[in-house]
Amino acid sequence: MNYSLHSSNSPLLFPGHLKVVGTNPSPDIYVRVSPESLEWPRCLLPVLFAAECKPMIHYDIWMPRAQLACAFHATLITFIIYHLDTRHSVDSALPPWLFLYGIEYTEYGVIIHAHHPTYEILDGKGHWIFKATIISDEYQSAFRQGSDPLLRIQLLAALFRVRSHAAHVLEKLKRWKRAPLILGPLAPQPKKRKHTQKWVIQSNKRKRLRTNSGTRGAAIS
Repeated sequence: MNYSLHSSNSPLLFPGHLKVVGTNPSPDIYVRVSPESLEWPRCLLPVLFAAECKPMIHYDIWMPRAQLACAFHATLITFIIYHLDTRHSVDSALPPWLFLYGIEYTEYGVIIHAHHPTYEILDGKGHWIFKATIISDEYQSAFRQGSDPLLRIQLLAALFRVRSHAAHVLEKLKRWKRAPLILGPLAPQPKKRKHTQKWVIQSNKRKRLRTNSGTRGAAIS
């Protein structure tokens, strides 16, 4: 598996139009695909996993699930584009693997949930909606003193499954050959450099000054 692991609250950089809010999300742990794995614009490389830690005393105030939703937002948009580009018909269902695992954890345990896009009809119109569905909350007391050791072993197995799913999603995205073409317009376009033209103008001015100086010198002599 060729993807890189970033941690220590490093900001996730995405184009402004792919972010929920103006700031860059900074989950405590996340896995983002490396440029060597996908030849996509660097700012569009997908996030395959994220985890957010909050002490239980601040758990309800800091809303870790909402913070993870911000971290996954750009990648879920990419998932929708993938589906629209690769589906066989307008009635094709979303692939069953098209979701991302997120983890909330405290000093007491872990909650695992899945972030995924869904298409729903609201007020007679179709809308893409992003959801977070709890997959398992049975490990939220796994770190408490006196908890069953077997529960921690089961949690370890669940985390291996999360890791395996991230690798599976990466392999699916590698097969999307049209991705660079389709996703290209989402990446910020490089700004045109103006200093080159300015340098040419200044260079022409210097040439005219030298020419004028040479003419005056010849006339004096």
